[in-house]
Amino acid sequence: MAMVSSPRPRRSLAAAAMRGAVALSVAAGILACAALDLSPLDNGQCPEGQKACAGETGPRCVPTDDPTTGCARESCTPCTLYATAVTICDLQRQCAISVCLETFGDCNPILAGCETEIGFDVNNCGKCGNVCPLGPNVATAACNRGTCGINLCRAGFGNCDADPINGCETDLSTSARHCGRCGNVCPSGTCAQGSCT
Repeated sequence: MAMVSSPRPRRSLAAAAMRGAVALSVAAGILACAALDLSPLDNGQCPEGQKACAGETGPRCVPTDDPTTGCARESCTPCTLYATAVTICDLQRQCAISVCLETFGDCNPILAGCETEIGFDVNNCGKCGNVCPLGPNVATAACNRGTCGINLCRAGFGNCDADPINGCETDLSTSARHCGRCGNVCPSGTCAQGSCT
């Protein structure tokens, strides 16, 4: 029986294409730097801690620790700048993330950047790995600005004391103070199946 190889997953192909694109981009940056005419610069070179990159009017000297012109001395290719993180050049002159911006975190080591919105992610609430628990009679949890809370109660229950710790503590079918919904007080003092009697 002839064996048929299974197709490569789309994600693998996309990742390979991205790696190839990055490699070409870096190579292009190195070639661009190598092809510069440095004669307009003082002594035809840049001072210590700087490198030559192409400018609008010719070569210019830029710091080797500026992410916008790349961290490596051999390349002027900019580091990838993320909207949710601060990019720097580390001690090895490599592009790196210094810190995530507020309400974001680097919770997935496979994905680049600070990809997780920890301000509103119930699985990473306030910090990576902090899963919001389901309290008593809670159907779904919530994460609001890094604090766990209640999104939805199970049918027939309510969070009438606004305390997420004890969950949806009120039985709306029998509570005379919260009959059918929070705050609905029965004048008779009796609630049955969510209705005042």
